Amino acid sequence: MIINYLKIAFRNISRNKGYTFINVAGLSVGLAVCFLIILFVRAELSVDRFYRAEDRFAEMFNFFSFLAIFISCLGLLGLATYVAERRTKEIGIRKVLGAGIPGIITLIVKDFLKLVIIAVVISTPVGFYIMNRWLEDFAYRIEIGLWIFALTFMIVLIIAIVTVGFQTIRAAIANPVDSLRYE
Repeated sequence: MIINYLKIAFRNISRNKGYTFINVAGLSVGLAVCFLIILFVRAELSVDRFYRAEDRFAEMFNFFSFLAIFISCLGLLGLATYVAERRTKEIGIRKVLGAGIPGIITLIVKDFLKLVIIAVVISTPVGFYIMNRWLEDFAYRIEIGLWIFALTFMIVLIIAIVTVGFQTIRAAIANPVDSLRYE
């Protein structure tokens, strides 16, 4: 039975040479593309295996970065609470003498922003050096632009203003009579 199928196939191949050529060429191209896809996927998987340690490092780095930012925000919030508590009488006197809420907020936030700017100025060269050393290990490396540090500076300022501003607004809105009653 298989012999009859083969005879019919060879008979059709000899009768329709153009159609047979197109089919064989299509099959050859399809097999070649299939092999190329297999080789490409295999190469990509080997690159993934090569950089698996870097992927794990990136995941750990992201986790600990967010943890450090969270702890820093908690520390900044605690410091802002402490400063607002210590300066309650000053804030009350300023409000009695006519200071507005934006002026009081600016007064307290300005002190914290000075500390944040000093921290960014210290950490930027250190971060630049560490990132360049880390990127030297890669075959295809990128250059670190200044825009990354400018963006980081803006994000840090926004986080600091939000963190400190929350506590400062609460202290500035408080009734000055309550803070000065027992003095």
